[in-house]
Amino acid sequence: MVFGPAGDEETLRRHLRAGATVPVIAGRPFEVDGEGYVDAALAESVPWETPIERGFDFVLVLSTRPLHTAPHVSRLQRHATSLWLAHTSPELRTLVKTRTASGQARSLTLASHTENPTSGPYVYAICPSPSDIPVDQLERNHSALVAGARVGYRVVTEALARPHPSDFDTSGVFRGVF
Repeated sequence: MVFGPAGDEETLRRHLRAGATVPVIAGRPFEVDGEGYVDAALAESVPWETPIERGFDFVLVLSTRPLHTAPHVSRLQRHATSLWLAHTSPELRTLVKTRTASGQARSLTLASHTENPTSGPYVYAICPSPSDIPVDQLERNHSALVAGARVGYRVVTEALARPHPSDFDTSGVFRGVF
């Protein structure tokens, strides 16, 4: 499910919390209006297909992985997810299994959309380069997170053809986040 616009701050907080409920790690699905929700990355790690399915003509993807890189799922993650999914709906199990199995193909399709925009829907991915040090999905180390934010800032400003300052300021919003 994709949430619509939040009418107030509390609804927005609940939607964000529901979307950040990582299975196994964060416990049971977070309830919003009587329905349980988990992080959408379980089924769609880079959410560019859902907007297309909903009729969008233009999708901008901000990825933490280089283009042509499928998400890596460790054996432990697969096992934990499998155990957790055993207690969920058959629809979610099928969706996760299908999306996980097609990860490499989906990655190649995203790269093709980005590199060869011939007709709509148009999808463009802004990604770090293969030489950039990746940030782990569950990273909590302040230095690693700031380094990842620097990479993200650089690739976005390069994609938008704007010069970026040589000194990345972590005293503002990032200080509160990290």
